[in-house]
Amino acid sequence: GVTLGNSFKVPSSTSLLAPLTIPSSSQLLMAPKNQQGTRVLSKAPIIKNWRTNPDGSITGNISNSPDFRNNQEVTTSRIVEKNLKGDQTVTSVSGSKYRLQGKISPLKKKAEPKKASKQVSGTFSVKN
Repeated sequence: GVTLGNSFKVPSSTSLLAPLTIPSSSQLLMAPKNQQGTRVLSKAPIIKNWRTNPDGSITGNISNSPDFRNNQEVTTSRIVEKNLKGDQTVTSVSGSKYRLQGKISPLKKKAEPKKASKQVSGTFSVKN
């Protein structure tokens, strides 16, 4: 393989004549290190603006996925790892891997229903 700089290795199978996409600095910073200490980019889809759900799944905006549009909101199966902090790769119980980008997002607040005005019912009489 070819090493770009001190931290990104291009696999030997990559043709150097083909256009090469250089990862962004945030992708490199998120990438885990292999045994040699070189950062290795995961091919797992990235989930941004993510939050955990009561059932252990994650909801967020996905990118880098062959199955979804970029920035489409998705909900995963339950995630195996606990105490998620972000900027990490996680695995769902179905075996899918995702890279959580950034920190956990606050829960979206549901629109509160408008309170109905108080109505009074019954029989009334007017005295003069």
